[in-house]
Amino acid sequence: MRNLLLSTVTLLVVPAVGLAAPDFSSHTHTTPIELEPISYSSGVKFAKVCFLGSGDCGDGGFASIDGDDGYDINTETQCINEGYSKQNCNSVQVIDGVCPYNPAYGKGCKCVSNLISCPAGQVGNGDSCGGKYVSCKCNPNLIACPSNKIGSGASCGGKYQSCVCKSEYQYTSSNCTSPRSVSGSSCDGKYTGCSCPSGVSSGLYGCKEYYPSPCSTVCKVAKADNCDNRTAVSTPYGCAEYWSDCSTKCKTAYNDNCRNRIAVSAPYGCQKYYADCSSKCEIAAAEPLCGIGSIYYSDGSCLSADKHNASKTALGVVVHISSDGKHGQVMAPWPIDANGRKSTSYVMLHWAEGDAVDYDIPSLKNYPENGTERLSDYKSCSNTDIITQTGSASVYPAAWAARKYAPTAATKGKWCLFASGIAVNIYENQEKIQKAISVLGGVAYPSCCCWTSTEYETEYNTGYYAGTSGFSAEHGLGRGGKGGYNYAYVYPVLEF
Repeated sequence: MRNLLLSTVTLLVVPAVGLAAPDFSSHTHTTPIELEPISYSSGVKFAKVCFLGSGDCGDGGFASIDGDDGYDINTETQCINEGYSKQNCNSVQVIDGVCPYNPAYGKGCKCVSNLISCPAGQVGNGDSCGGKYVSCKCNPNLIACPSNKIGSGASCGGKYQSCVCKSEYQYTSSNCTSPRSVSGSSCDGKYTGCSCPSGVSSGLYGCKEYYPSPCSTVCKVAKADNCDNRTAVSTPYGCAEYWSDCSTKCKTAYNDNCRNRIAVSAPYGCQKYYADCSSKCEIAAAEPLCGIGSIYYSDGSCLSADKHNASKTALGVVVHISSDGKHGQVMAPWPIDANGRKSTSYVMLHWAEGDAVDYDIPSLKNYPENGTERLSDYKSCSNTDIITQTGSASVYPAAWAARKYAPTAATKGKWCLFASGIAVNIYENQEKIQKAISVLGGVAYPSCCCWTSTEYETEYNTGYYAGTSGFSAEHGLGRGGKGGYNYAYVYPVLEF
């Protein structure tokens, strides 16, 4: 189909003949015709506009709109001549004031009638006209709100212009003051809760301090102990036991200050005890120059068996100390034979040989059988001197054996047969003396039968001889020589 635009003109349709045109000057009235596009089919013919005197108007006086015959009109020029212009309207516009000769020309473009305005939160989609669009879509600047917020302002597709915290987020440090603090979930510095401190357990002993209002039921500081209910005892020497539920108060006090006192070693007794500890020695008694049981050295010094100095020459064990502590007697740590040599085994020697067995030594004092005077006879060397002056070694082998003993050149001829008082000392200090003998590698003092230089007055006894098993009236030395008392051991002594 095609459309034909007819101009508003006065048409006079006449046959195409060769006649002069009549005079129409007297006809001044014309009837305007409003023409609109009409539909037509291809090949439809319409009357031509033919001006008289212009030549042949063609066959039949009709023209084809297709231009295949007859006279054609230039519609573009005609539209331009009449003030129209060619329009290039977009997809959402139509030509406004269409030229009747050519629909591509008109006065301008106008919006199509079906365009819409986009509401807040949306923007136009595609071409626009007059601020309107064919369709709208969500504004890409809109945002999705997190779970703790709600949308504010324009919205589209579940997104909003802005987001604000939900109403339950109402607490800040301004409206949630100490001792409370904000709690729960947060949103832009606001919180859902305003809580008191969790506090501490009041435990076994109760609460010492609570938080101020409005948290006055929450314990801030618990009692650490039960001291409120405990009474301390006086502790002049310190506390032996504190209360199990109150470590700062004493339950049981010390009776003395012994735990803070260190007792000094006092092998020779204590000179002074601590005033606040009567069981510990503060000042020890002075050690004698040489105590019984100590080791005597060739340089004249003494040391206890525990402090033995093996680099020095030891002469023996101290078995007697004078009352002033400066002198005494030293016993060899082993027995000797008839030649004065040390022996690793016991050697029994005669007291006297031949006739001397039956005779008294006049210059040697005789001690009575039942008396105790002989028990304090310490004159070992003076007794030995008398015996050796009385007879030779063949007569008195025991005394002479002692005199022959010479562990050092300086002590040669100075060793003696010990007196009965020395035997008493040995008997009464066995443990210390035996220990010193052992330290020196000697031979333990025997349980029986060691000769002394003290003379016993009874005719039928050999005299005092002593051992560690006992000390009775007959233990010693004297006249006689009858029976089994003719043999005994010799442990020589040296006076210092």
